[in-house]
Amino acid sequence: NCNNANTCLQIITVQDITLPTIICPNDSILDANIPDCLAKIDLNVPIAFDNCGTVLISNNAPATFPRGTTIVTWTATDACNNTASCTQNVIVTPCIILNLKAFIEGFYIGNGIMQAVLFNSGESNDNSICDSIIIELHDQNTYAIIGNPQKVLLTTNGHATIYYPDSYTGGSYYIVLRHRNMIETWSKFPVLFNNVINSFDFTSP
Repeated sequence: NCNNANTCLQIITVQDITLPTIICPNDSILDANIPDCLAKIDLNVPIAFDNCGTVLISNNAPATFPRGTTIVTWTATDACNNTASCTQNVIVTPCIILNLKAFIEGFYIGNGIMQAVLFNSGESNDNSICDSIIIELHDQNTYAIIGNPQKVLLTTNGHATIYYPDSYTGGSYYIVLRHRNMIETWSKFPVLFNNVINSFDFTSP
């Protein structure tokens, strides 16, 4: 017995090629926030698991969601960088828009232009803005205020844009304009909101 021996080397590589499993939350339907007509939401986290260890979950969701449908992609990544994805729809109901025209007498300098009050006082860097105003909608029968008053910017050429929930479509409302330097002003008649974009001109007789 000479105790002869020989050896060889065998490398055993264990690979994880199994993708993680991810199940997305149900689609979300949201009302747009007023006044910016965007929506914010804390999305529910998907269900995700893997055969080897923990799973990292990420998504491509924006900070705020615009009107319409946004597709959010969720991705699950395991410890071996295998990935799996699923999608979720975030649906933001539309807003309706009121385009308003008005001039504030104390700021009017002629030819359809007002002073840039906020710019002149150092409160704004935008010389196209005159001042802020408050707009209210009131019920045509009871005169009660509908929703919350909205503070918006009025441009030097007398234009302001206000957003309202889509549920206001089909209603008729008195439009009320308030400003710190003028008497509260009402529209002569209720205004029908029957379009996505509605207009009212306080400067028109």
